Amino acid sequence: MASHVLTVTDEGQITIPEDLRRELGIEAGDHLHVERDATGIHIETERERAVRIVRETARVFRDYADNRDRPIEEIIAAEKEAFAQAIVDDWIETERRMRPDYVPE
Repeated sequence: MASHVLTVTDEGQITIPEDLRRELGIEAGDHLHVERDATGIHIETERERAVRIVRETARVFRDYADNRDRPIEEIIAAEKEAFAQAIVDDWIETERRMRPDYVPE
């Protein structure tokens, strides 16, 4: 995996090197998705994001197929709980970034 150093301008813009844009198929006007989590900042093209979402959805269906003896309601409840926890974790992380003195209850 190649590493690139990007510089942020005073306006908050970054320039993606030409070789990386060409490799990823990024063109002027394309939208990129930026996510921050505990491991760092992740930038995805719209196509990469769509593929990831489809794979995650397929994982849910595989989990269901692997757990046919579990009621679908139980699987859905577990997925909802995991999703809700992810939202809470993201909110806490955002609060910590915005307010360094924040302490979750």
